Amino acid sequence: MTDSVSTGQNAASSDAVGPSPSGTGAPKRSPFGQAAFAFIFITILLDFLAFGIVAPVLPNLIKQFEGGNIARAVNMTGYFGFAWATMQFIFSPMLGAWSDRYGRRPV
Repeated sequence: MTDSVSTGQNAASSDAVGPSPSGTGAPKRSPFGQAAFAFIFITILLDFLAFGIVAPVLPNLIKQFEGGNIARAVNMTGYFGFAWATMQFIFSPMLGAWSDRYGRRPV
């Protein structure tokens, strides 16, 4: 008896929505949505690539700048990380508000 109830609900929900134009049941994507996805994906890829290049090199670079003093290089690396996190915390809400005000486009 539960099978007939669930089948009836599925049939009613599919009649209310109607068949999709493609016949697969998946929503149709617009070219703008695909372009936006590609742009966001490439941006994230470049961001991770930059981090992957800088992260292994930064400690040795700072050590060379400090004349081989490892303790001072560790402190400077910590200061860089703290400054980066602080700037993210302070300016992310501001950049989000600017994005909402000036960057959003109707879809």
